[in-house]
Amino acid sequence: INQVKISLCGAVKDTILGQRVAAVIVLKKNTLKNRQYVLSKIYNIFSKDLFFKKPKMIKFVNKIEISNNGKKKRAPSYFKKLLRNK
Repeated sequence: INQVKISLCGAVKDTILGQRVAAVIVLKKNTLKNRQYVLSKIYNIFSKDLFFKKPKMIKFVNKIEISNNGKKKRAPSYFKKLLRNK
């Protein structure tokens, strides 16, 4: 999706399956499309997949930290922190 600058996926607790997929997304600056448009594109991509493959939660944030070697920070505690922040 062109409007997405960077994204990060991880696991969140689920009462039925144990864990489900969640996504954190950073949009590009000066994007003309809004968040609702990006969400509709994501749901359209996953429309034919089984429900447990679709993200249970999608959150938009301002930034995802990048390590010194250029990789996204993926620690479970950091991912949970991103999901909690408003």
